[in-house]
Amino acid sequence: MSRYRINIERLNVSLHGVSATVAEEASQNLEAELKRQLGAMRISHRGATEPGFFDMGPLQVDPNIDSATLRSLIAERLCTVMQHELHASEANEYSDAFREAGS
Repeated sequence: MSRYRINIERLNVSLHGVSATVAEEASQNLEAELKRQLGAMRISHRGATEPGFFDMGPLQVDPNIDSATLRSLIAERLCTVMQHELHASEANEYSDAFREAGS
């Protein structure tokens, strides 16, 4: 199993349409949920990547969602976006290396 390190310096999440209580409760254990889901990700990327900004886009949820489900969905979306960005970055590196080898 490969080891990797992910540093998240800041995470801004805007929540609209859910109660303030649910939003607050969802944020309380978000770090633990992110660690759990990031730990389950399979990443083959070997280099350092600093994309700087991930846009998770809107996440449509039921207004009556509970905090645990909301927390899980936020973490899942972030992991999905990160994995996509890392794979895109890796593909670009291989493409660059292929072009350089052909020169």
